[in-house]
Amino acid sequence: MSDSTLFTTAHGSAIRCACCDRIEVTFRGIPFLLTEDDLPVVQSVFQSIGEAEADPGDVWEMSATTGNGPVTVHYRHRDLLEFGNLIDGTAAMLELEEIIADLTLDSA
Repeated sequence: MSDSTLFTTAHGSAIRCACCDRIEVTFRGIPFLLTEDDLPVVQSVFQSIGEAEADPGDVWEMSATTGNGPVTVHYRHRDLLEFGNLIDGTAAMLELEEIIADLTLDSA
C-alpha cells in the first residue's frame, strides 16, 4: 500500500500515510503529522489567523510539542494564509472521501 495524496498547493501537500493512516501535511518543506481528529482544531487556528488584522509581512510564531520536545516555526502572515488554504483543502478532501465511502456502502 502506498501513501495517498489528498491535496496539493504551490507550497505544500498533504498525504495519508499508508503505515499509520495519519495525515502528513508538508508546507514549505516542513512536515507536520496530524490525525484526522486534529484537523478541525488546526483549521480553527488558521481561521483565526485569517481573520486577524495583520500586515502581510508580519512574522508569526507557531509552536508545537513533538516526541522530540517543543518545536517553533516562524512564518509571515501571508504564508500562514497559504498554509490555512492547504489545511482547508485537506479537510475538504477527507470529507469527500467519507461521502464517497458512504455512497459506496449505500450502493452495495
